[in-house]
Amino acid sequence: MLSDAPKKSRKAIAKMSYLFLMTLGGSVMLVGCLVWERLFEKSMTRHMGYAAFITVLLTFLVPWVWIKGIYRFVLFAFWDESVIGDAKGLVNIADLKTQESAYRTEDYRVLVIFAVIWFIGAFAIMIVKTFRYIHMRRGLYGLSIKCGDENLDETVERLRKELRCRRKPKVVWTRVNNKTFTLGAICPIIFLQKDYADGELYWILKHEMTHIVRGDLLIKMLLEFASCLYWFNPFIYVLTHRLEFMSEASCDERVLKGCDEKEREMYIELLDKNKDGNRVEIPFCSALEDGNRDIDKRIKLLREARIVKGKKKLSAICAFAFLVFVNSLMVFAYPKVQHVELVVNETAKDSIDGNNFWSYNYAEEGYGALTGEVLYDEQYVDGAGQIYPLLMPGVGSSCANHDTVSGYYQKHIINEDGSCVVETYECTKCVICDTVWVGDFFSRNTKIPCPH
Repeated sequence: MLSDAPKKSRKAIAKMSYLFLMTLGGSVMLVGCLVWERLFEKSMTRHMGYAAFITVLLTFLVPWVWIKGIYRFVLFAFWDESVIGDAKGLVNIADLKTQESAYRTEDYRVLVIFAVIWFIGAFAIMIVKTFRYIHMRRGLYGLSIKCGDENLDETVERLRKELRCRRKPKVVWTRVNNKTFTLGAICPIIFLQKDYADGELYWILKHEMTHIVRGDLLIKMLLEFASCLYWFNPFIYVLTHRLEFMSEASCDERVLKGCDEKEREMYIELLDKNKDGNRVEIPFCSALEDGNRDIDKRIKLLREARIVKGKKKLSAICAFAFLVFVNSLMVFAYPKVQHVELVVNETAKDSIDGNNFWSYNYAEEGYGALTGEVLYDEQYVDGAGQIYPLLMPGVGSSCANHDTVSGYYQKHIINEDGSCVVETYECTKCVICDTVWVGDFFSRNTKIPCPH
């Protein structure tokens, strides 16, 4: 009796594997980026550094599985691999009533326990941060004061033209002394400090509106999501601090682009004055000040700012591109993607000589063990491409402890019109008692006419 494997458990394990590889790839990428930043510190701008750390953040959040197809396409353009399967031995299918327990090995149990702890922690942290943000936003907005500066509207419109800002942010005075910040990635609100000298309003609003134009608040939200998801990974907290600092430093660089020395000094004085502001921790926001120590670093970078020539920039960019390429090779460690079953008639129209185009795609994805050869109406194909016939129940035996290996179960069906269908399923086989468990659907290959 053929039995279905627990699909939900297997899919959950595959998703866990993706998350493990994403956090591992992101951590390795972060270490490489920190080394790259130190080596090319004088050959890069703050904007380049900010873009580099955003790339690291995306490595934590996006499984770049699609790159695997590109790499395999390039590799198969130079190397042609073929596997020949032959039939050896017999495989018996026994009736196993405790089919689900065969998958619940000790490693599986540990993985499930870790997954439960992982997601409970991530969900709890995300809920706490979300409620804290909503509560603080309501409180800050409720205590805000309508900005009565007569130069406000004129300054905002001037900056909208300079920065090409499509949205007009709402600006209010805040009762948090000596602290300016912006909340809201979709509908931004600038909470403006009430105490500022003549001429400083332009620079304060320019800094905050630059964050809005660049979409820094959205990056901040993604960073907060990553810190919730990977709460157990210490590297994510290093990335959080570094990315927040680079966001502010690159914003300073953008604000002062094209400014003269007098304007530069005015902006630096503004930063220096704000470093002793009220230290209120506000999640999901961008702020003019981000701590005394970080502001001192930002001021130092502004005073030591120099023009970086194109050749130096190019060398830094090429080095980082090589770092990304090396890190991207980790995609070969990702488990195979489950393909959705397509309609047989539609796929048959796209076939050539009766070979469904999905067969080629599967081979390209690393399923070279499936040669398409059909020797038996029901057959088992192991990882090396060896083909074995399947016998009916009643001739197999059972064992207490199963030693399983992965393979494929194929069923050959002949239709009345002379065509045939070869259905392939993932399966697991016990090497001790030859019991086979049929799992998830893998592919359906229609051949017109049947060549078998």
